[in-house]
Parts: sequence; structure tokens; C-alpha cells
Amino acid sequence: MLMICLNMLETDEQRTSFEQFYREHRQDMFAFAMSILHNVQDAEDAVSQAFFSIAQNFEKISLLPCHETRAYAVIVVKNKALNIYAANKREGERTVHLTEEQLGDEGYRRQVFSELDEAVAALDERYKDVVVLYCYYGFTAAETAQLLGIHADTVRHRAMRAKKLLKEALEKGEADDGQGV
Repeated sequence: MLMICLNMLETDEQRTSFEQFYREHRQDMFAFAMSILHNVQDAEDAVSQAFFSIAQNFEKISLLPCHETRAYAVIVVKNKALNIYAANKREGERTVHLTEEQLGDEGYRRQVFSELDEAVAALDERYKDVVVLYCYYGFTAAETAQLLGIHADTVRHRAMRAKKLLKEALEKGEADDGQGV
């Protein structure tokens, strides 16, 4: 992640300054993100997003007095963490809760995974790629963005859109199954 941010900067002086900024603030930023998210992967994602934002505006940030850069870093990571928290909360409200009996039923699990595989296969390529990398393989938004050559915010947007499309497809499948009986 650091290498990606360094590549975003234009001069060696900026790269050196950013690397120092990164090393000084990453632990504080991670701890702050963890205090909000209580999840290592989400906290790492928030810190990555924050550093990408900081790298994009580093020319302006490097002009801040030294005592203000920590505050700026914490504010940026706080906002990223709160965005992730809100997205997780919205997603949690939409999560389907299965009973232990359903989870233990091998046939039921195979049917659910089969339906999900079909729904993912039917997605447009741009959504399918994000679902596979970001959701299935667990790459961060930043890593997925780098692999696909798009912005991390685009990854998160496509992931949310893909989840919505998958939910609609699966619900439609359930409705179709119910009508045929």
C-alpha cells in the first residue's frame, strides 16, 4: 500500500516526506480506526483509504505545521472509519439470518451456494471482477483497485451495487420458486 501511495507522488522529496509521515502516523491511525470499527480488516481498509486520500493531497498537507499533521491524519482516518462503520451497519441490517439447522444442512448450503454462483456469473464483468477480488478473495478496496486499474472508491461503489444486484437476483429466484409450486 505504501508503494502505491509513493507512486502517486511526483518528486523524491515528496516521497521521502510521505514515507516519514506514514511511519510516524500509521500506528496511531490504525489504533483510532480500531477504536471505531473493532475489526482488523476494516481498520486496515480505513487506514489504507486515509493514506490514499492523504497522498492525493500531500502537496497541501506537507505545508501544515508538524503538530497539525497528526490531527489531520486522525481526522481523515476517523472519517474513513465512520464511512466503513455506516456501510457495515447498513449491510448488517440487510443480512439474512439463517438458523443453525439450515447452516448445518449440507443440501441447503449447496443450494444456496449454487444459486449464489449462478447470480455472480450473471453479473456484468465489472461487477463480477470486484465481487471475486474484493468480496470473495478478501482483497482490500485499495488492492482491488490497483489490480483492476480503477479507484478504490469505485471498487466500494461497485461492490455495493453488485451486492444489491445479487440480492435482487436471489430474491427474484425465491419468488420464482414460490410461484411454481
